[in-house]
Amino acid sequence: MLLVGTLLTALFIYLPMQLVKTEVNSKVFAQQPGTSGVLFTEYTLFSSQEVAKGACASRCLRNALCLSFTFTGVVQPGNCQGHSKIMTFSDVKVAEVGAQTYAVREAEEWWEKSCSTAADCGINAYVICRRNVCVCPPGHYVSEGLNQCVSDCPVSSLTPNFVQYHEAGIAGHNIVDVDGDAATCMEACVQSTSFYCLNFEYYLSETRCPLGDATEVNYPGIWIENDPGWILYQRNCQ
Repeated sequence: MLLVGTLLTALFIYLPMQLVKTEVNSKVFAQQPGTSGVLFTEYTLFSSQEVAKGACASRCLRNALCLSFTFTGVVQPGNCQGHSKIMTFSDVKVAEVGAQTYAVREAEEWWEKSCSTAADCGINAYVICRRNVCVCPPGHYVSEGLNQCVSDCPVSSLTPNFVQYHEAGIAGHNIVDVDGDAATCMEACVQSTSFYCLNFEYYLSETRCPLGDATEVNYPGIWIENDPGWILYQRNCQ
């Protein structure tokens, strides 16, 4: 009996560990075909209010059992529902305006990948090949959870990661100047409390960076495409 009890205890401890996703950043979500406008009523792990799809995706990634999520963003905050299986149209559901389900899959990190054309950057919409590097269009954010470019990112969904745009800059909207290397500038931007830091411009020859609170999407015309000696660091989104 002692041996059986020991084996059962070991099995109880061991099995859940197989479900833990140890490489959260290697997982992303893809839209499930045929699931627009429906809310599933089975296999629900959690239901919460989230400000964006990316935040809902991040919550699912943090749950070892979550294999898909449904987000309804008609009103803000939106409804986020996590599922313990990849939901399909054949599962039990009810109509829900604006709902869309996404399923987990392995990520193919395309941002800052070398390219000759946008086709080298994968199937993600809106990705461009700029100076032989895969990036989002000026002013857009990389959504790490959705693995695509998004035009808007709630402040609470900004991540501490950045994408570099070499020889690019932003006209105006420089709130604070920081002295130091790129790592120092990243930390200053992420930890800024006096304003919402969305990006910074790093001046290579002087090792300094103005921190900014605006993007080309919010303020069309501020993007500087050819700005020798500068690198624009744009924050990522969840």
